[in-house]
Amino acid sequence: MRLLRYLVLSSLVVVSASACGGNPDAPEKKSRTASSRPLTTFAVTEDDRVESFTRKRWSVSSGGSFATSTGIVAFARSSTALHCVEQVLLRLHVESGEPREDVTLSVYPSSIFRLKALRPGHVFKGYQEVLDDAIKADASVASEPAWVEFDVTEIYRLWVKGGPFPSGGPRVPSSAPVIFTIKGSEDQPSTRTFSSHTSNTSPELLIESPKGCA
Repeated sequence: MRLLRYLVLSSLVVVSASACGGNPDAPEKKSRTASSRPLTTFAVTEDDRVESFTRKRWSVSSGGSFATSTGIVAFARSSTALHCVEQVLLRLHVESGEPREDVTLSVYPSSIFRLKALRPGHVFKGYQEVLDDAIKADASVASEPAWVEFDVTEIYRLWVKGGPFPSGGPRVPSSAPVIFTIKGSEDQPSTRTFSSHTSNTSPELLIESPKGCA
């Protein structure tokens, strides 16, 4: 009789614990939000000219016989509160590239704050490719069609906060959208072509946060 009573009480304790909050060791639920379509994507050529505004593709090239170009990707600011942000991923879709071997590309905070005045053929006077090269996100990028992800969490947080960045560069205006610069390395001559903001596989900015955080 005592054994039966013990078993019944134990069962009640288990049910009560489940009802009051579930398994405390269960992983916390996350919410991942994809941004809207990018505001724009384009490349800046080695003579500091804007190109590829309306094209389906844009390229990042560097080193060897490849004409140097850097990529620019811009997104509207997310409504997710900064204290809720746990991880931010920039996803780009590779269309093609040379050489066939994987190469490393890097994402930096952009030195461009305003986009409205830019037009194809626009020349940047005294163009600086990045706002601060002391902070970046690297990823290995294939030459065949595939998605590649860059963990830009640190860059994103500092950008939204307005800085300051590690090297003490200029602060980011609160009105500026979130803008990234993508570069290759002179040590790895290569070119990689990506889908633009007008394509069905346009870049994405994924923001992960605890579910219900506000």
